[in-house]
Amino acid sequence: MIEKKKKLVIIILSVVIGVLALGGLVYAFILNYNISSPSQVTILDDGNNIYITTSMNDNYDEYRFILKSDDKEIVINSKSNTLTVDQLIENGAVLGQTYQIRCMYLSSSNQGGDSELSKPITWRVVKYLDKPSITVEEGVVTWQKNSEADYYIIYLDGEQYNFSFNLDKEDTTFDFANLPGDNYQITLSAFSYNDYYIASPDAEPICYEYYREFQPFVEVRYDFASKKLICLGEDELELINVSVNGTVYKYKNFTISQEENFYVYEIDLKLFIDILSVGASPITIDKYNLYNGEIVFAQLS
Repeated sequence: MIEKKKKLVIIILSVVIGVLALGGLVYAFILNYNISSPSQVTILDDGNNIYITTSMNDNYDEYRFILKSDDKEIVINSKSNTLTVDQLIENGAVLGQTYQIRCMYLSSSNQGGDSELSKPITWRVVKYLDKPSITVEEGVVTWQKNSEADYYIIYLDGEQYNFSFNLDKEDTTFDFANLPGDNYQITLSAFSYNDYYIASPDAEPICYEYYREFQPFVEVRYDFASKKLICLGEDELELINVSVNGTVYKYKNFTISQEENFYVYEIDLKLFIDILSVGASPITIDKYNLYNGEIVFAQLS
């Protein structure tokens, strides 16, 4: 009886040990073989750069990204689960080309080997133009030329300057000369006519106090027949001082046109019966828009 019990115990122990050993093998197999493939590649856009990425897996050594077009296959092995567009281009990807993209995990130590391929996504390669860098000195904004850009747009206080005005690809400066004096916040973006380039991020904004000093009129003449004072000047003005017979009046109602490089102002003086002397000048408006010159008088004959 005792011998039978001993045999039964031995049999039970053998079964338990066998089950534990089998469980250990299964556990070791699971640790060393990940039958799952990576997640689908995801396209990330942070407003400055574009990336392709997949899920991380610390059981593997590398990530393999495969970009396939109709006539080409690009294979990129990476220690990182994320690649930038620049890295794709460095490895042969072409801007504007559409690719089917898949990825997999690679292992040199994992006994289960490499993972399966992820499900594919389709993506057309695009990238941001490089972010410009601007400087401002003596009323002139300067930046470095971007060979991939076709034009630039400058922004003053968050608003596009002159919607009909774009800076050509060869331009690398913007002059404040014709702008009113003010405390400006300035930034700049680069653009391309190629749709595989995305407009660049805005340059880091710069605050700049621009002081404008109005110049005296280059010519002032009075037309007796029409009773109009005509002034030619270099500056675009909103207010003009007009001296009639020794009294100075502030005028804001006048007509303005352009003649070659000058602004032409016509001021109606029909309210005055007799004009013995007449002249005009710009006006100091505020601390940014100054006039320190004299009134220029017309020659009356």
